[in-house]
Amino acid sequence: MFVSRLYPLTPSLLAASLVLATLPSHADETVAVLPNTEVDANLLALKERRESINPKQVIDGKELRRYGNGSLGDALRRMPGMHFGGPPGENKDLRLRGLDKEYSQVLVDGRRLPDSGEKRELQLDQIPMAMVDRVELIRSPSAEMDAQGIAGTLNIVLKKRSANTRQLILGAASGDQRPMDGSAQFIWGQADLQQQWLIGGGRQSRTIVKGKDKITSNAVGVQTAGEQEHETKRFFENYLTPHWGWQGENGDHLSLDLLLLDSEMHKDKEKYKFKAADVANGSEFEKEKMDSRNLGLSLAWEHPLGEHTQLDSHFSVRDLDDHKRKSKQSYKANGANDKLETEEEKKTDREWQFGQSVSHWLGDEHELLGGYDLGLKKREKDKTKQSNGVASSEAKDRYQLEEKRLDLYLVDTWKLADNHRLKPGLRWEAAELDSEIPGSNADSREAHFAPSLHYRWDFASDWALRSSVARTVRRPKFDDIIPSTESKSGTLSDPNQIGNPDLEPEESIGYDLGVEHYFAEQRGLVGLNLFRRDIKNLMESVTFEQASDGEYYSQTQNTGDGKLWGAELEFNSELSWLGLDGLRSTASYSWLDSEVKDASTGEKRRFKQQPGYLASFGLEYLVPGTPLTVGGSWNKSGAYEDELSGSNGDSTKMDAIEYVDLFVNAELSDSTTLRLAAENIGRAQKDQQKLSYNANGTLKNREDTREYSEPLYSMSVEVRW
Repeated sequence: MFVSRLYPLTPSLLAASLVLATLPSHADETVAVLPNTEVDANLLALKERRESINPKQVIDGKELRRYGNGSLGDALRRMPGMHFGGPPGENKDLRLRGLDKEYSQVLVDGRRLPDSGEKRELQLDQIPMAMVDRVELIRSPSAEMDAQGIAGTLNIVLKKRSANTRQLILGAASGDQRPMDGSAQFIWGQADLQQQWLIGGGRQSRTIVKGKDKITSNAVGVQTAGEQEHETKRFFENYLTPHWGWQGENGDHLSLDLLLLDSEMHKDKEKYKFKAADVANGSEFEKEKMDSRNLGLSLAWEHPLGEHTQLDSHFSVRDLDDHKRKSKQSYKANGANDKLETEEEKKTDREWQFGQSVSHWLGDEHELLGGYDLGLKKREKDKTKQSNGVASSEAKDRYQLEEKRLDLYLVDTWKLADNHRLKPGLRWEAAELDSEIPGSNADSREAHFAPSLHYRWDFASDWALRSSVARTVRRPKFDDIIPSTESKSGTLSDPNQIGNPDLEPEESIGYDLGVEHYFAEQRGLVGLNLFRRDIKNLMESVTFEQASDGEYYSQTQNTGDGKLWGAELEFNSELSWLGLDGLRSTASYSWLDSEVKDASTGEKRRFKQQPGYLASFGLEYLVPGTPLTVGGSWNKSGAYEDELSGSNGDSTKMDAIEYVDLFVNAELSDSTTLRLAAENIGRAQKDQQKLSYNANGTLKNREDTREYSEPLYSMSVEVRW
């Protein structure tokens, strides 16, 4: 095996690290565990952002908790540059820079976390907000990071900063068509100069209610079909995140982290169909239950090898188990039974990671970092489906995957001068993937060289310029690379489906150039970042006719090249410098554009479902002489239009969507905070129009779809002692 042959290199790498540790240096480093002190969270986030060489945005957990959200996805939705797909109110799939979710990488404490999705994504609505310390949006990765995120990487940092503190958070939420939801969460930690521990946990319920109306009309505007749909999802979630750290007298530092996420989801959906206005054409009633459990164990050891050298070792294992049961009963227009469809799906995803790195300081000018990471992923899917008691499972419903990875990296953080920092890095990733379905198997190998170069110039006391170049990758969906063949009708509208084990990952060269100005005693920021991504080996679904049998097939293939570019403007500051004491404002605008060129047809278009812009604005005001902070936010994603490839010019147009939220925070005492929030008070909706054409270019039909969600009102009380 390709990667298996590389695994024996591990002892050699460790030996090389030990040789590196013997190099002379003139820098001192001390590591100490200190109790936390109460500091301005926004100021700390801006400080961390300014000191970073590669472009990075840091959002502190205190900022994210303003609205008392239960899930991280709901809290991130109003932050600068964040965009989510799916219907309004369901903020689970992050789409940085407007690209599809597989272009965005999500890490937890810098490591991958298994998820049931086939696109290697992590659903952010499954992360309870109470367990998050902060998030880091990394626009361009350095070489010690996984090179997966072409659009960017979101790193979720869980709470580990221990202090002699205890917190209890109780919450409730409801809405016009929502049941009452509740939450109870706790944090308990202690720390001294030798060890620290922190344990957080809780249980919460949350509800997502959405509606959908669809009308199909013919070329002259007469309604020919319609649907009305109402869906309710209710989640019951438990989490536990213990952390323990120990500091030895000789500088050794050990840490142990556990993670438990347990979720139970119940979905009820009703759909009513119509031939024309008010003429019934049947109905569907669907029920689904999903049980999901994610377990994780992480061990880390920091060991000084000398006065200026440190060896870091880490080991982690993550285990995901999902079990979904679903049934759908269909009725005819006269109310008679039509069809009963049932589905049961089990997924497991287990990933082991081990790695070591050596840091070595050469005077004040260089910090060298070299290391390796080993990974082993085993993933299984087993889905059974029946229609009126007859099995209807598809070829890709049962598979087994095993992925082995070896990553090597070398980074130099170089202080060229007092106001110049350079961070060159080399990274090499090798992977071997074996896939198997009943009666067939396949294997594939890939290797990527991912160099990066980051530069920061502090050209004035309050100004910084950053430039970055980095190579990144997007790996295929799991169910695209299994050796499956699924028989359909074989027509252009219903082609047979086949897998592609030879699918090549997409690769990108990314460029970022940004300037930031810090003001108002380092509490204010205005920044502009320009970016471009040149992407090759685009993976897209292609429908073609097979000459041997005259049938049509659909397969994900490497179709051509693409490019993405845009500008990101951001403002974040208290406004006391304008004489507006107690007022703080945030604003952002991202202009997005792209081009995809099909290698076979030469056709040019934008990336699918990419909005033309993302915008946000927020205000908060500390009311003088009171314990109240009041505020609100507005965010909007622009419209887009997609032309469907391989069609007669069919197109889909999505209108812009916007949200408005309000909050009130009351510091009732030094130890008690009350939070009130009203989210989505404008009742956000997604309006989509799809036009289909005949071969001669005349309009065939028009399909108008509207998705909408209801406001959510919430209250929470946080007590500290």
